[in-house]
Amino acid sequence: VLEGSGAAEVGQAFRQEMKAPFYLGTSVVFASASIGIVNGREEYHLAEDVLRDADTATYHAKSAGTGEMAVFDDRMRARAV
Repeated sequence: VLEGSGAAEVGQAFRQEMKAPFYLGTSVVFASASIGIVNGREEYHLAEDVLRDADTATYHAKSAGTGEMAVFDDRMRARAV
């Protein structure tokens, strides 16, 4: 969970890094990650609320396909409820 307008850029950079194969012993390994991003807001008072919304965004990213990224917005919470 990152705060500020650069969170999406960090997420994109992370996704780019995940595309590169890496070596594990003699094997070439490919990995991917679905990323849910939550920008900090004043109404967040509990870590559980931030994690809930990050999880919702991650679920949204996963439903869009492997290795996708989604930034949380209130419409996602409304659909989840």
